[in-house]
Amino acid sequence: MKIAYLSWSPLAADPGWHSDGPLLPIEFARTSQERLIPVLCGEPWVLDVRTLWIASTFDDLEQASKDLAAREGFDHQTEIGYVRQVANDPHPDQLTSLDGNRRNQVLERLNRWRKDHDFDALIWRDSPANLFQQVQQGQTTIQAAKQWVNNHLQGQAEYSPAATYIRQVPIQVWTVIRAYIRVELNWVPTRLITTADDQRLKDWQECRTTIGRLDTILEDLRKVGFSIITGLLTASAFLNFLGVPTTQGVPAPSTDMRAAVFIAVMVLVAALFSVDTYYQVLLSGAVERALDLEAQTDPAIRVTKYLSVNSTRSGISYIILALYLVLLATAEGMGLFAARGPNLALALPPGIWLWVPIIGLVIFGVSVFVAFKAYLRSDPQPDLPPVIAVLLLPLLTVVLATFLLSPAVIVPIDVWHWIAATGMFLAIYIQFYWLYSAWRSGLYRQKPGRNWPECKEKIPSPY
Repeated sequence: MKIAYLSWSPLAADPGWHSDGPLLPIEFARTSQERLIPVLCGEPWVLDVRTLWIASTFDDLEQASKDLAAREGFDHQTEIGYVRQVANDPHPDQLTSLDGNRRNQVLERLNRWRKDHDFDALIWRDSPANLFQQVQQGQTTIQAAKQWVNNHLQGQAEYSPAATYIRQVPIQVWTVIRAYIRVELNWVPTRLITTADDQRLKDWQECRTTIGRLDTILEDLRKVGFSIITGLLTASAFLNFLGVPTTQGVPAPSTDMRAAVFIAVMVLVAALFSVDTYYQVLLSGAVERALDLEAQTDPAIRVTKYLSVNSTRSGISYIILALYLVLLATAEGMGLFAARGPNLALALPPGIWLWVPIIGLVIFGVSVFVAFKAYLRSDPQPDLPPVIAVLLLPLLTVVLATFLLSPAVIVPIDVWHWIAATGMFLAIYIQFYWLYSAWRSGLYRQKPGRNWPECKEKIPSPY
């Protein structure tokens, strides 16, 4: 007799199990020793999942049942299910965890799969669901299941027995309750990648390809963008400080017009920063996925881990931010000097220009609120003292702009004022957009819970 075992538990994560078993209604609907285990479930909202199978080395159904029970850890006398084809068999099947039409549909599906794969019998763990026995009045079974998860699994350690069990269940056994646990508790599968045909290894290869592609885009973007900006700054400086040669009879542009060119350069710096940050966020997503997959490989693949660790230790993310702010400040400073030279005075700006720093302070306050909302929703959250220190920089930007809007020679509308105001608003934008993107996407921080089994003493991979 050719016999096959069916399973949807951590047992099926062992080598040798095939992933193309029959589709069956499986859910994490049985509690056992504070663990939540997947079983056949007849609730109408339960999804059909692809089960796993392996051929038994026994040709006797009783011996095969005892073997499977020993592997799964249950009583083979009361919790065994089977379908078989034996001539004149008065009991061709046993399935007690389901009833009614759902039971008949599952038996038909099992027999069809058995015949298609040329087996004489299929056996599996047939433990009944018990999670929905105490359903409160007015509460659906799925609400009861989620409530049990909140009451019994919330607060458990990330690698507690309950968490470890759920993590070890094959990823293809993806159910409604498991998806809820993934969102609420972040318990994800941890079965190691041991074969070259594992789909996760192909996923890792695609991540590495994406990382290379995004690195190339960022390299080209910064190389071309910085070249254009430095070229424009150099050209503008020559035109402003060495004069603008013109044909006979054509007057040279005024000082204000030449100084106004620096406003366009500042806007270009902010636009380049926005695109750069976008691609950094995309790159971070690909790196994070590669790091998660590398933590599951055996033998270990760690190229992304060590590249990421060294990159974070270099502080390059902060250097890039500082470089953009320096480029912005350089363009602003050259524009101010071109418009007014060294004439500065410490006073409040006159007339309507007094509203510019006031508006800057309002934008600063709103940006602080938005940034802290992003901080509270970020996971993991950055340390608060450095956050407060970083938030002082945009405040100083407003204070400096207030000083720069106060030239010694007071005029109602002056290009000096426009350069100073534009520089202030763009500096606030760059700083807060950097904070918001970093906190919402998890940039520049270490991700908790990533397990590196071969070198726990090393620094975890950065987020």
